[in-house]
Amino acid sequence: MKFILYVFTLWLSILFAQAQMVEPCVTTHVLEYHKLFNSDDKRNIEDAIINASNWKNTQITSLNEVVIPVVVHVVYLKEEENIADEVIQSQIESLNKSYKNTGITFCLASVDPRGSFTSGITHTRGYGALNGIFNFYDPLKQTVKYTNQGGEDAWPDTQYLNIWICNLLPGVDAYAQMPGDDKTSDGVVINSNLFSSDIMGHQIAHWLGINAEACKTEKTFDSFSTEEIATMQSYLYTDKQSLLQSNTSYCQQQMVSSINESIDNSREEEILLYPNPINDEINIEVKNSDLKQLSIINSVGQVLWQNAIYSNSRFAINFSTFPSGIYYLKTNAFVTKFMKL
Repeated sequence: MKFILYVFTLWLSILFAQAQMVEPCVTTHVLEYHKLFNSDDKRNIEDAIINASNWKNTQITSLNEVVIPVVVHVVYLKEEENIADEVIQSQIESLNKSYKNTGITFCLASVDPRGSFTSGITHTRGYGALNGIFNFYDPLKQTVKYTNQGGEDAWPDTQYLNIWICNLLPGVDAYAQMPGDDKTSDGVVINSNLFSSDIMGHQIAHWLGINAEACKTEKTFDSFSTEEIATMQSYLYTDKQSLLQSNTSYCQQQMVSSINESIDNSREEEILLYPNPINDEINIEVKNSDLKQLSIINSVGQVLWQNAIYSNSRFAINFSTFPSGIYYLKTNAFVTKFMKL
């Protein structure tokens, strides 16, 4: 009987959160629900707290900058819920401004779990709760995180921070899984109607170990105290340590920034690229014997083509299947820019 009453109370607190004028962040409820239903989750959550506390108490050296690769899963039931990639990219940029004093940077992943290049964003047409009976997703059952339940499977939590955007239970803005919780569903979920860098930043702070009790406050996490930064770092270097070793953490934004900084028009005579702009085919002539490798990269940092090159070589690349836009021709020595019409 106590069990039934507890579950009922959880549901009521979610459903009436908005009516009570409390920010409808249900991270606390998800945490307690998992601890109640799964003894392994409860033990792992408690262990994560202990490990992070021990690390924080013994850490004496300064920490390096941390880059966390992110995958955003847009799971939509209606077209208006299918958030555009440009919106997500701009919100990630805003998120990084909020976290600028933490030493943590977030980037859309450029490589997927199969090793293929990716935008770091997936789009899936889902079917909501109870096999489509309701046009929302249940934060306690977490069906949005599983393809076979009408959502989208998480990418490995050892390599990515997973963020799902979907239509949540009415009255719910977002929630996160705290450190130590079930790894197969690790990440953050945000209501598609309310997707913003403020809500994303708030939930990521929980995901990094900031007390879920902050759900009951108006805190937006647009800046962090020294203690909060230490807490987040302590969980990164314990519960989420594998993320720091991820080979997918090469930021698309950082890659493009680095490419732009490397553009050297004064050396264009060493490699001829024509026509520019191009239509269906790009012709390349290499004249410099010091050039060893050539890559073609798009505007979000994805490497589309790569090969070894030789001096005095000439070849053509079919570009008919690539979309219009800005591209970069990158060698081991310099970068040049071209456009496809």
